[in-house]
Amino acid sequence: VVQWNASAPNIPVVGPLVRNVGEVVGVFGDLSFNEAPWWQKLLGIDVAYSSTVDYKGLGEIESWIKVLKSPKWPDTILPPIDNDKRLAGWTIFSRECAECHKIIDRADELNNYVSNKTPLAQVGTDPMMAYNAGNGTAKTLILKGTKENVVVGKHFGDTAGATSIVVNGILGVILKRPEKALAAGKAPESDADHKDQLGIYIKGLIDKKEDHEEEYTHPHDTIIAPNALGPNGPDLNLDSLVYKGRPLNGIWATAPYLHNGSVPNLWELLKAPNDRVDTFRVGSRKFDPVNVGFVTDEGPTLFKVMKNDSTIMPGNSNLGHNYGTNLSDNDKWNLIEYIKSLGTY
Repeated sequence: VVQWNASAPNIPVVGPLVRNVGEVVGVFGDLSFNEAPWWQKLLGIDVAYSSTVDYKGLGEIESWIKVLKSPKWPDTILPPIDNDKRLAGWTIFSRECAECHKIIDRADELNNYVSNKTPLAQVGTDPMMAYNAGNGTAKTLILKGTKENVVVGKHFGDTAGATSIVVNGILGVILKRPEKALAAGKAPESDADHKDQLGIYIKGLIDKKEDHEEEYTHPHDTIIAPNALGPNGPDLNLDSLVYKGRPLNGIWATAPYLHNGSVPNLWELLKAPNDRVDTFRVGSRKFDPVNVGFVTDEGPTLFKVMKNDSTIMPGNSNLGHNYGTNLSDNDKWNLIEYIKSLGTY
């Protein structure tokens, strides 16, 4: 499950590679747009793309991840799961959580499935990741006048959606050496089916981008996530925006929680949003098996929900996801016991 906001298609073989290229460029990889040399311009190529992306390394990592299963609760070093509480928690999870978070047996973890997508205005968590992905803009600079999708599409003006510029860069890098993309995706260069998949993925990526553009330019009513950024937060159009609710196998090992890591452990997540802690330290490797998360009174970095003026820092809100917050404490602990077991049985 990738892209919290369901922003890209997940087509086998080359889909993960193109997705990972985008992630690497977004984190620490270099992507350069340079003016093409004169002889390439004679062929209609105006921009030369280059990057530091390690295609082979990405392919190796993806091949490993494909067969990686979720971590089991380690009852040899942590308190063992209470089976009576686990069974009671299963009933609660089925009623309160399973509509968004599918229950996947450990034996089926490597099978394909479609994750549930919840409208952002409904889940009420911090909207900025999804909102910025659809609404952010940037100057096109050297890309001005070139085709948005490298070889097809309308021409860039002075500014464009940030997603359009990112997609352009990814497509430019991939199309520069498509045989590398296929090799890194573990597809033989002579395999016509996988070559077709590269074209299908690129078309899917373009279609997804254009769908986003259509969603943000058509007339609509403004939809506001209830109190997502507090009472003084901006009114944001959340029409068509979603966040994915993935299966929770192994979730015990992945604190802090929500898509932005704003809730330190499962016990805090089940509190009413306004009662959740708004500062905690991150980076500790000591595990808290009771609340299910990492120890938060030590660590190199302080996470803060609030700015110095006591308003929510956009992107860091810990509000929303009210599901299960009205349960009794006993039911909450039973639910946590079941969640700890997901992927273990």
